[in-house]
Amino acid sequence: MSRFRDFVSDAGEVLIVEYSAKGGRLAVISLPWLSEPEDPPEVEIVGAWRKADEDNADAPAVSLTDAEIERFTGEVCDDPSTYEVDYDD
Repeated sequence: MSRFRDFVSDAGEVLIVEYSAKGGRLAVISLPWLSEPEDPPEVEIVGAWRKADEDNADAPAVSLTDAEIERFTGEVCDDPSTYEVDYDD
């Protein structure tokens, strides 16, 4: 199942990234917001578009650089909501 997340590119442009995250689990420490990834999820980027074009069905896709992909993946893995059970998957 795809998820969507706002992401700021290296050029400072706000993008909407469609991605999927499979697997992974948190090593729960006493407080959930202090938890750290014990086993990070596998993140697959499906596509990206400029947020300014979100209402345009014909908006061109944007390619992320390798550095942006690495940063985006890190942001997803660091977000505790990534590890919430999604019963639709």
